[in-house]
Amino acid sequence: MTRLEFIRKFKKVPSTSPEATLLGTFLVVITIGAMLLASPHARKFGAPELSVLNAVFTAVSATCVTGLSVVDIANQFSIFGQVIILSLIQLGGIGIMTFATFFAIILGKHLSCKSENIINGTIGGSETISLKALLIRTVSLAISVEAIGAVILALRFKAIGLDWGNAVWHGVFHAVSAFCNAGFALQSDSLISLCGDVTLLLTICMLVMIGSLGFVVISEILQLRPLNRKKVRRSHLSIHSILIIRMAIILGIAGFFTFLIPEWDNALNGLSIMKKITISAFQAFASRTSGFTAVDMTDTHFSTQFATMLGMFIGGAPGSAAGGLKTTTAAVLILTTIAIIRNKNATIFKNRTIPGAVIRSAIAVFMLSAFFNVLVIGLLLVTEQTTASNLPIVIIFESISALSTTGLSLNETPMLSTLGRIIVIAAMYIGRVGPLAVALSIGRSRHIPTTIKYPEEGVIVG
Repeated sequence: MTRLEFIRKFKKVPSTSPEATLLGTFLVVITIGAMLLASPHARKFGAPELSVLNAVFTAVSATCVTGLSVVDIANQFSIFGQVIILSLIQLGGIGIMTFATFFAIILGKHLSCKSENIINGTIGGSETISLKALLIRTVSLAISVEAIGAVILALRFKAIGLDWGNAVWHGVFHAVSAFCNAGFALQSDSLISLCGDVTLLLTICMLVMIGSLGFVVISEILQLRPLNRKKVRRSHLSIHSILIIRMAIILGIAGFFTFLIPEWDNALNGLSIMKKITISAFQAFASRTSGFTAVDMTDTHFSTQFATMLGMFIGGAPGSAAGGLKTTTAAVLILTTIAIIRNKNATIFKNRTIPGAVIRSAIAVFMLSAFFNVLVIGLLLVTEQTTASNLPIVIIFESISALSTTGLSLNETPMLSTLGRIIVIAAMYIGRVGPLAVALSIGRSRHIPTTIKYPEEGVIVG
């Protein structure tokens, strides 16, 4: 092949897909973060040297806003290291491409179609929403909510005995970690030692909830003026937002009772009724999408752990900082199942028909999520079979937590083998960028329109 032929052939190569760009961007940030965390400046004085694998694990967990950790964040990393972790959380939570595009807009640059596709997929935008306005509202909302949360949390940390410098840093770190649903804490036991502070728990819980709803939903709520229809931009919520809010309420109530009832005389034994209710409410909302916990999950009943796994598998809303299957995906599947049972030809919600393409996407996301969960569970059962504390429920819990980027653990993460840590790293990465994005980036092919229709033939199912 001549040089001219090579150049011509190279020019014909199609541009990188948005999914591949998103995957690559996360990899670059993770690599830089791991290098910084492995440096001596990131290690606290007297702490052991951080291996490359553990540095990568921490960087992936922070960037993918998971919260799983093989080291003690508070005792391993210096302030510099904690700042790196917080920066990775912020980038991964709000979205690397969201930040990049936001600053490009501020500098007056125009968005390409590929950038719009990436941002829409990251924060849940659509063609009917001004992308520029949505980006500005997204970053403004994130900074505002995190700032308010940081102030409240700093006051609470000051009240429990920290000096102002540490109190402010703890407030900022936990506010960003909570809003981004990361679950990283500067206490070795997460929030267990602080479970008596109702204000602190409720503040972190509210930050987690807001971050898990998604920027589009929060934006619609803030624009909602149902009593002033003449001057308002929105007089009602979209079907998308209604589904997310309803699912959040249903899952929150279910999580509250499935934790409170079995743990009343178990993990919550000896606490006042008010504290039992507060901790149960905190666990119901925070443990579904973030790694924060106010109790030691190893002390809970198997039924509680099972209910928590179901909540983690569903996760939060699309376009939010949370991971998992996504609440809208679960809602569409439930509505479609009900429609099939009632022998209806369409999936209807609020007098609106859910498009067939959305239903197919929901099925694909569910099947891919189930496949990756089964794959990771199977691999960990093989690699971790020599670990004495390894029970099947612990492995399943760890796998779902990693793939849903929740970060809740039954204290198994630090005990993972080298292969186990590599598997969990891959699970967190896949869980953050999304099973569907991974499949599309690997098997993406050029769509060739066709008018050919093949004859139908029935298949017996069920």
